[in-house]
Amino acid sequence: MSSVGMTGSENMKPDVAIVHRYFWPQNYPYAIMLKSIAEGMSEAGMNVLVCSCHEKQTDQLRQRKVWASERGVACKSLAMPSERTFSIPMKIFSALYYALWVFSIALFSGAKVIWVGSTPPVIMPLLLRFARCFRRFKIVYHCQDIHPESMSINGNLKRQWVYNSLRKIDEANVVKSDLVVTLSDDMKDTIASRPCEVDNVKVINNFILDDIPVLREPVKRADGAPYKLLFAGGLGRFQNLEVLTQLAIELVKKNLAVVTFMGDGPVRPLMERMVKDSGFQDKIKFPGHRPLSDAIKAMQAADFGLVSLTPGVDKVAYPSKTIMYLAAGLPCLAFVSPSSSLGRMLEENDLGAAFDLTDAESVFSQVEEFLFSCANGVKDRDAIMRFAKDNFSEKSVVSRLVVEVKELVF
Repeated sequence: MSSVGMTGSENMKPDVAIVHRYFWPQNYPYAIMLKSIAEGMSEAGMNVLVCSCHEKQTDQLRQRKVWASERGVACKSLAMPSERTFSIPMKIFSALYYALWVFSIALFSGAKVIWVGSTPPVIMPLLLRFARCFRRFKIVYHCQDIHPESMSINGNLKRQWVYNSLRKIDEANVVKSDLVVTLSDDMKDTIASRPCEVDNVKVINNFILDDIPVLREPVKRADGAPYKLLFAGGLGRFQNLEVLTQLAIELVKKNLAVVTFMGDGPVRPLMERMVKDSGFQDKIKFPGHRPLSDAIKAMQAADFGLVSLTPGVDKVAYPSKTIMYLAAGLPCLAFVSPSSSLGRMLEENDLGAAFDLTDAESVFSQVEEFLFSCANGVKDRDAIMRFAKDNFSEKSVVSRLVVEVKELVF
């Protein structure tokens, strides 16, 4: 492992240092988002330093250097091998090595503001708080998930004292940061419930990562035809997918819907087994993981997009697939609390409906009633796309983030 020196505008003193383990061209959603955020800050007149890692024997560093040079951004990149094949001790060593590198950046970069995310959980803002004992700078804490609450919900924290300790640390992370950005009012409320002061917490959701092609012809469902329902995304835990699959089977039984679960994940074999046992393999499909272009075509051909979360998850995270559905003009059936930020947004703006899956007994009749009597009341495709563009476009979201950070810099 070795550090690579500065690229881009090497002699400038940075206004903002964006620090994250991954950055474009690494193909992670947050890594790609950070590229747009860095560009927005630079275009707004801030000197930006991006600090991230790259894998040897790849083209990542060269692409990053070219981008940094073109954008007038400075870039520090640390050579780190992929952790996919690492043993647990090697992962710990790798994390410590990266943490020491970040600590040195906090001390010696001269940045007025340092931006970190919530991965790895709790650690990065804690590290910056320690570094601030030696040098004054401001901290932006971008919470894509609320930890340790989300780790508790997904079962990764078994011991109560560990959970309590981590929550106390992250409470201090929030209070001591100069700006905290999170994705929904529910997530902000979770932070406040610790209890914790949240005057410095701003709610700014993520943005659409890809340009969505304009619909050439609106989708039209023939009278009496079953609704085409689409779930596009990872088939993982904490999404109540077993209950959602049973709901799909019930809807198919009554000829109300045909359903596609596009994606892959650990819950897929169970879902496929449930469908096979029901005998409806011809009407509930599992095409697996598909390229984004295929997913967008499927969204534009469906009648509703499905969103599902295990109860409580909407308080610590936000399902990004919702934004993609809306950007494609697809209304949503969300199986989340109707009083959640997501549920309220869908229902108040006629973008679909929200149903509480904790009441599995009555959810089918609720969905059935909606499809029979309310489905025609949702906005048309073009109106949904306009809503998504107004609220979740890269330009609008990045500009809001830039305004907040610029107030800290100048």
